Amino acid sequence: MSIKSLQRGAAAIARVSWPRGLDGALTIASGNVNLTAGSIKDYLSVTIASGATLTITGSSKDFTILGCKGDFTLEGTIICKTNETVGVASQTAPDGTALSATITQKSGGAGGVGLSGKAAGAGNAGGWGGGGSGEGRTMMTPSGGLGSTSGGGGGAGSTGVNGGAGNVGGGGGVGTVDSFMVAGNNASGTTGGARKGDGHGAYGGAGGDAYGQNGGDDDYGGGGARGYWSQDGGAGGAGAVKEGAGGGGGQGYHGKNIYIRVKGVFDGTDGEIDVSGEPGGVGGSGQTNGGGGGGGAGGSGGNIVIRHGASYTAATYTIAVADGGVGGAGYAAGSDGTDGDIGTTDIAAF
Repeated sequence: MSIKSLQRGAAAIARVSWPRGLDGALTIASGNVNLTAGSIKDYLSVTIASGATLTITGSSKDFTILGCKGDFTLEGTIICKTNETVGVASQTAPDGTALSATITQKSGGAGGVGLSGKAAGAGNAGGWGGGGSGEGRTMMTPSGGLGSTSGGGGGAGSTGVNGGAGNVGGGGGVGTVDSFMVAGNNASGTTGGARKGDGHGAYGGAGGDAYGQNGGDDDYGGGGARGYWSQDGGAGGAGAVKEGAGGGGGQGYHGKNIYIRVKGVFDGTDGEIDVSGEPGGVGGSGQTNGGGGGGGAGGSGGNIVIRHGASYTAATYTIAVADGGVGGAGYAAGSDGTDGDIGTTDIAAF
């Protein structure tokens, strides 16, 4: 017999014999134990008592793989969610099982247009909602700030000056500086727009400069910042002269993928494995004349694969789809985010 044949035979035996219990017993009698997403564990036995949790932490599209040579008793909960990574997982487990699953990212909703303002931000394929556009003037310039996929636009400034464009911290409403010579528009940076005066006591409110922060008020309202994951967008500032728009809601967290192989008894009585997505953030409200932010996309569910011996009692498998966030109210409301995709279960004896 050749060396290659012996090697192939040894590999086949290793696959059949896995799991072998090399990581010892996992017992969670109470409280919580964390395990990094994408880990491969080879347990002798697993017991998660009622009220106890095993939380799969971090973000990964890869399967977390739990092998159990003996009995697997699940009366508590395995939490396998709060995931920021999407895409296709394709891998082979130590027992030779081919694992393949997809976690999808949906789009956020578009922002609403403010009174006589520019276009609002489009819904983003990355999942967060677009910012609304700020209030402008009818038949005149300036106009409200352009909403972006990152934040709401500011209300229009005084003569000749548009509201600032939205970014991560939505653009603030602005005026001009003394003598109307230099525009005070906000740069499209990662922070909110600066608070600028027009030389006559009128000030633009600063845009939100952190995720989910509201725009400043003052005379020309600032735009709200977009939300972080599963966070609502910031509201537009209540400018006394012109009003700001809402920032888009953040995209919802996704579920993760998990594979469990049990040689002994799998008893999921009263237990749960949760790979569900989380709802998208609600779009920030624009003021009466500022557009509302678009809602964030709902998170997609992860995927559960279980291979078990002859004795199996199912747990509760939570793979629910998460709703997209509702668009924020305003002169024109933002659009709702798209719902995520439902997860899957694949359970069979070996």
